[in-house]
Amino acid sequence: MATWLCVTACSGRVEIAEDAIPGAGSSSGGGASGGGDTVQGAATGTGGGPAESPPPCSVAAPVLLTQAAPGLSAMTIAAGHVYYGNGVDGTISRVALTGGPPTLLVTDAYLVLGMSTDDLYLYWTIGGGGGPLMRVSLSGGAAEFLWNVSDGQPGDLVVDDGQIHLTITASTTVADGPRGLWRLSTDGTGAEQRYSGFVKRPVQLDETRAYFGDSTSQALVAVPQSGGAPTVIAPFTPQGDIQLDVDSIYWTMWEDEPQVWSASKASGSAQALATEDAGPLPGLAIVGSCIYWTSELHGTVRAMPKDGGAPVTVATDRPGVQRLATDGSSLVWLNAQTGALWRAEVLQ
Repeated sequence: MATWLCVTACSGRVEIAEDAIPGAGSSSGGGASGGGDTVQGAATGTGGGPAESPPPCSVAAPVLLTQAAPGLSAMTIAAGHVYYGNGVDGTISRVALTGGPPTLLVTDAYLVLGMSTDDLYLYWTIGGGGGPLMRVSLSGGAAEFLWNVSDGQPGDLVVDDGQIHLTITASTTVADGPRGLWRLSTDGTGAEQRYSGFVKRPVQLDETRAYFGDSTSQALVAVPQSGGAPTVIAPFTPQGDIQLDVDSIYWTMWEDEPQVWSASKASGSAQALATEDAGPLPGLAIVGSCIYWTSELHGTVRAMPKDGGAPVTVATDRPGVQRLATDGSSLVWLNAQTGALWRAEVLQ
């Protein structure tokens, strides 16, 4: 029976062995469980009684998928695997969601920033002026150069319906430069600038629009995927990830105050869902009726229902927790400082 983490006051504690803590032992993946020095657990019944049902937004005890080198900077989930990049040593690898030894795919992806996939390929961006857009088969092979802007610095990307949508966040040589939102085919052809402006790194798509932060207007905006005038969704600029569901958009920011926000995609009515005591809050994921985010300073994964409630800590790692991803039934997060990659089943 899975041990689940408590989102309310609990009488039990689950102690994690020292060699299961990232950076404290020599584990190399595939089944060490835990989420830090300790995680809060709940009693599962005594005296033969029935086990308690897990509270909303709870997760099972985290499992260490792999212990990589410090410097993890990007991650995505596809085809039953987690694909992750290390911006320091330039490697891109994959590991099965069920655990096991990792597979090295790429060895020269220094400063990897964004990752996305389609049914056949993993795509990624490289930071720095003129950083390229690249791809490799999901099963491995030779990496392919697709495209770059000579004086532009790429940010994040989303691949959807045969198209790559990516942000160019800075220009290294030209005052105006190629900053903005770009779209091109997955074979690297037909690049077009769909929006020109000082955009932030994160970008997300729904069926018709692209959503991102615009630094000039200090707003979260949406533009048609085919191009056109922006619509202001909220007068705030996301700094962490952006996520969507059918009706709403969610984002984090921490420049003035560390907060998790939501807004209606239709009306733009925005509200702060949670206020934290410290940022950054870089990772964000939606699973069912719950929203999850990471606290880099505290090394935690936090959660709350999307329709409101008290935020709770559902997993505890060490400082450095950043990117967060989901396959719809579990959460995966990386720790940039320790190089650990963790998975926890969602029990809601």
